[in-house]
Amino acid sequence: MAGLAPMQLLHDIPVVPVIDYHSVGMARLGTRTELRGNRDDLELAFYDPAWLTSVFAGIGIDLADRWDSDAYLAAVRSDLAGWLARVPVSDDQMAENLEVLGELDLLPDPLPPPAAPPHSPPRQT
Repeated sequence: MAGLAPMQLLHDIPVVPVIDYHSVGMARLGTRTELRGNRDDLELAFYDPAWLTSVFAGIGIDLADRWDSDAYLAAVRSDLAGWLARVPVSDDQMAENLEVLGELDLLPDPLPPPAAPPHSPPRQT
């Protein structure tokens, strides 16, 4: 590639004529705290597996026959437990999040203790 002009390199890159975005999320858990407001980058999102597999089927990729619902649910529960333990939220945000989790039938049992805010001393157990 030495000696090629930058415009020549760009010319050789394939162009995608159309990009379609699909919202396949089913729900999100918020991250509002009293000190820092919302942190969208720390939210936890859940896919809607039926919609996700439908979108992929629409572009010719059949995920449905390979989808393992039990493995997906186990991964969701594992991710959720880790998120709840690491991401501090306000009490009112936690109440909203627990309502969402109840609607999704994902309430952890038992509920983990709330995550410690950043730069706080360790919680006493």
